[in-house]
Amino acid sequence: MFNGPPPAGPMGIDPLRSVAKEMKFMTGNIRQLLGSGHPMLDTVSKYYTQSEGKYIRPMLVLLMSQATALLPRSPRSENSLKDAVDAPITSSSVLNDTNPDSPLTASSVESRDFANDPSIRPSQRRLAEITELIHTASLLHDDVIDTSVSRRGNPSANIAFGNKMAVLAGDFLLGRASVALARLRDPEVTELLATVIANLVEGEFMQLKNTALDEKHPVWTEDTVSYYLQKTYLKSASLISKSCRAAALLGEHPMEVVEAAYQYGKNLGLAFQLVDDMLDYTVSGQELGKPAGADLELGLATAPLLFAWRNNKELGTLVGRKFSEEGDVQKARDLVIQSDGIEQTRALAQDYVDKAARAISGFPESEAKVGLIDMCSKVMSRRKIDVSSRLRRAILLNDPLLVRRIITNTPTILPNPDFEEKSNTSLHLAAANGFTEIANLLILAGHDNHEISRNADYDTPLMLAAQNGHFEVGTMLAKRFPRCIGFVNRKGLDALALAAREPGSTALIPILLQDPHYPASPHSRDLDGNTPLHHASASGSLKALRILLAAGANPLAKNNYDWTPLAYSQTVAAEVYFKNLVAEFERRKAEGVKISEERERARVGGVRVVEDGAGGEGEGDDDVEAIGDALKRHWSPVERKRPITPGGGGEGVPRIHEWGSTMTHVRTRSASGE
Repeated sequence: MFNGPPPAGPMGIDPLRSVAKEMKFMTGNIRQLLGSGHPMLDTVSKYYTQSEGKYIRPMLVLLMSQATALLPRSPRSENSLKDAVDAPITSSSVLNDTNPDSPLTASSVESRDFANDPSIRPSQRRLAEITELIHTASLLHDDVIDTSVSRRGNPSANIAFGNKMAVLAGDFLLGRASVALARLRDPEVTELLATVIANLVEGEFMQLKNTALDEKHPVWTEDTVSYYLQKTYLKSASLISKSCRAAALLGEHPMEVVEAAYQYGKNLGLAFQLVDDMLDYTVSGQELGKPAGADLELGLATAPLLFAWRNNKELGTLVGRKFSEEGDVQKARDLVIQSDGIEQTRALAQDYVDKAARAISGFPESEAKVGLIDMCSKVMSRRKIDVSSRLRRAILLNDPLLVRRIITNTPTILPNPDFEEKSNTSLHLAAANGFTEIANLLILAGHDNHEISRNADYDTPLMLAAQNGHFEVGTMLAKRFPRCIGFVNRKGLDALALAAREPGSTALIPILLQDPHYPASPHSRDLDGNTPLHHASASGSLKALRILLAAGANPLAKNNYDWTPLAYSQTVAAEVYFKNLVAEFERRKAEGVKISEERERARVGGVRVVEDGAGGEGEGDDDVEAIGDALKRHWSPVERKRPITPGGGGEGVPRIHEWGSTMTHVRTRSASGE
């Protein structure tokens, strides 16, 4: 079902984008799972969650869950409690008898946000968190075993708290992971993840030796590489492969889908570790985020050295004594760099990446599948994430603490325009995603102190908030930077027009209209001559229509193509509104006839009649004709045509853009979106 050539990896796509909504609560949920009544244990167990992690493993679980969501399901049980991931199996009084503040019965952070999202099940989200707990526990234990001094740019836990506390904290994480795993109420998934924990220990034991027999004078054989790959699978790839498999199982998919997910994770996990071993020889310790050459210092022979050893027997002597004599580490490093060991490692990693991509080639096309394929490309080009990418990722994860730490350590990175994404700044990104706390943090740090940010389309952060229906952050930006309320983008749209066309931003419209110093104008027009009322009518928001009309918007204003706002009404509510206008038109028409008759009688009698509130002769007729004209445009008795969505030119109608380039727009119906 899933055989075929590996698809080409897309360029410039961040896999995180597809699951950003789920990932933004990941740290909060994990920290909640780790709560302890003992202050020191609580601090140590959460230590690595306070520093920046890449969250590769949980992200893969979520992407796999989304990518398989469109595939057929094959129910494995009738257990209705399977998604009750926060419900204890044992009585709470027994679980929490000595720790009333335990989080074992607490619900997930912001779980209500995902109640209507069918692409990822609650059990799959919890699996992603369990996967990260197991991985973090392994880091705590590894740092003790390897006597590490740093992790993620900070002192490692064994240095900060001592070996004993680091080991106990790792055990505590595994205990919490086991509780969460049991509550998935899926024996097969529990078996898989429990096996992962055993695999990690088995792999660590295998790593105590560089070869199966651990000879003092080893000779290179094919089994040397096989032993290394088996150890690598147990220590690194097992968690990724089995968590991907578990994600498919929790999604209740057929066995061929489950196996495809497993093969993807297995091959990607092996490639990931091969590249990691290669980076130990090719980049600096600062770029790695941990000491370079650490493997050799620990006496470990990894893939680049094993491949170099095949053609250089001298390395066998160094491997046999585990690089323990003075000068051994540097000599081994030099010999590896002079050989083709690094190139052979890269080629093997690429082979595993191709197998991973091929495993899921039969999955339906989706953003999540694109993310999984792109992960394959990113593994091969992996280096330490640059500070610009780290800041953007921290914003997408909605992690204010991490954002604060990054901009405090690197103040110059604050605006951080993304040149691959319309030059959106940090504030653009926060506003577009509705992250008010982060937006406020960026502003307090000095973002937009001197000049209001505008991207390549001339959009301000306020415009993106209005466009995406984020009232809270939009209100905050309008009050902090009222001067930008009237700014327009390349299409001539201001924040009011963008709010009018997005029903979620309707509540922002009065804020923009009522600013005491820079109020938005209900009469503003975009490059097509559309007013905010045109956009509100096309969006079908009756509330927005009423607010704009109350502010004095002209319902008879025509755009460049001679259409009024009435012509864009497409909802039932708008149709009712339209019928009321018809009745108003008939009433005014009858009144116009009556007034005309009275004027005619007065003219014949030589008396001039002046009506209260009336203008000069013919003005009432002009109003009636204008309304009638609008109605006739809405329902043409000849062509029976409706106008198209505001925002583009008529079909085949060229116009000169304000920057001078001739553009031809293909108009679309408003029902199709703009």
